[in-house]
Amino acid sequence: MGHARRRTEGIPLLHAKFKTNLARIFGQAQQDAIAKVSLDRAGLEKMSIVEYLDLYVNKDYQPNL
Repeated sequence: MGHARRRTEGIPLLHAKFKTNLARIFGQAQQDAIAKVSLDRAGLEKMSIVEYLDLYVNKDYQPNL
């Protein structure tokens, strides 16, 4: 994936891996919101870091107490 000559070919694999790992933690709506911003460089650059990190707060988390 990381080889310079194959970098273009590796990007879709990295996107798929990113989305797979989001699915392990977040609900579908939150996955979509994170992926949409993360895969849009121009939009990501306009967003504050606080806004971006807020997307990663797991709204469905239920602690087992």
